[in-house]
Amino acid sequence: MLRKARSTAVALLESSAGNTKLQKLIDNFDQALVLLEAKKVTMAIDAAAAAGRYGEALRLQEKRAAEVEADEVKASGRPGNLTAEETNETVWRALFAGEHAKAAEAAERARSLGSGTLSFELNRAHALMFNGRADEARALYLTHEDKPLSDVAPKM
Repeated sequence: MLRKARSTAVALLESSAGNTKLQKLIDNFDQALVLLEAKKVTMAIDAAAAAGRYGEALRLQEKRAAEVEADEVKASGRPGNLTAEETNETVWRALFAGEHAKAAEAAERARSLGSGTLSFELNRAHALMFNGRADEARALYLTHEDKPLSDVAPKM
């Protein structure tokens, strides 16, 4: 239904040569479609996790992370902050799926791409802990023990 409405708007634009208001409306519509698609994927990931299908949630998250990275590379020539965020989310999903080696690998990649926020560092510490690297995990936890959890609270 939404795509049909967009097609109708594009046809109108073609017949009204250069209508900037209509072009802006179509651009906004396209952005809304992208956001809706992203929300749909988020809901599928969350539903799988809520149902205990952690492996499925991880696969969906990995797919989304790969798509985000492809878009960023296409736009700017390299993965950026969105790829780092999605990779960090992959760490979380991998931990719940019991794929601890994958979680550790994703944590290192997220750290190399991102800003090193507390969320990134705590997910990395969790991955280290579940991979039998308790001393490294403990050191990382202690490095951040006095920092507020406000940016990671929804995950806790």
